[in-house]
Amino acid sequence: MKISVLVATRNRAAPLLHCLASIAKQRVAAHEVLVLDDASDQLRVSDVLKEAGIRDVRVLRAQTPLGIAAGRNRLVNEASGEALFILDDDAYFDGPDCLTRISDILRERPKTAIVATRIVDHKFSVPRLLIPFPRHQQRCSPGLVDRAQLVSYFLGGAHAIRRSLFERIGGYHDSFVFGEEELDLSYRAIQAGYEIFYSPDIVVHHDPMPSVLQSMGRPQAEIFYHVRNRLFLAKQFLPAAYLAPYLGLWLSRYAISALRNGTFPDYIGGIRSGLRTLGAHTRTPLQGAALSYLRSNHGRLLF
Repeated sequence: MKISVLVATRNRAAPLLHCLASIAKQRVAAHEVLVLDDASDQLRVSDVLKEAGIRDVRVLRAQTPLGIAAGRNRLVNEASGEALFILDDDAYFDGPDCLTRISDILRERPKTAIVATRIVDHKFSVPRLLIPFPRHQQRCSPGLVDRAQLVSYFLGGAHAIRRSLFERIGGYHDSFVFGEEELDLSYRAIQAGYEIFYSPDIVVHHDPMPSVLQSMGRPQAEIFYHVRNRLFLAKQFLPAAYLAPYLGLWLSRYAISALRNGTFPDYIGGIRSGLRTLGAHTRTPLQGAALSYLRSNHGRLLF
């Protein structure tokens, strides 16, 4: 199976080179490696790779920052592989067989459209796992994280997607910019009858850098997009019985965070923007087989 590896980056030379080195060490080589220079203003990625002697990576450049969702869409549109492995520029493969495992899973599981990985996050002194299970389930079933199984969402820092999924349901919503874009794509994939499969033996390490919004000088915008995107997800996908508790929980959490961080005006802006966009899309709530899938596979309807 031809796998394209896609990496978006902005002003991050050293992490990007570490990321690309781990890709180059894969036993089964990627069909192609594409890097999006998301309007870096402190460097040019093409120059960084040239100085490092890296010749087998194709570099695209955006003239204005696209953000996470639109940046991934740009990469997908330029890629030619049957499968697309999307990797954050501050992440790297743990071993040389990650792409081999992705190929095996997608070949053996035709209904699987997205493969979630075990992401080891090194933000704190004690690493934690970024995996598609609610924390309360992880506490109740510690062995859960070590079992390959169907899940209901994925973490965007390292995941594989079939090209055919994008062709059928479309890509990420460009307007999301930051946060929750994976949940939106997960819900749409499940509604289309596809599965999401978690493979704990595909391990990726994440050495977090400041977010793309911080690098653009807009850190306060993070709360704006989180709030706005949660409102969209609730309206678009949640059955009526879940709407009030879901929005009550998340809007309360974000309000507390905004008050602590002095970003309450952006919180209010996110609510206003979310309410303005509620009528832009026809509501498609999860029901029937899709809702059963979520309930059976660690779905997140509230938390």
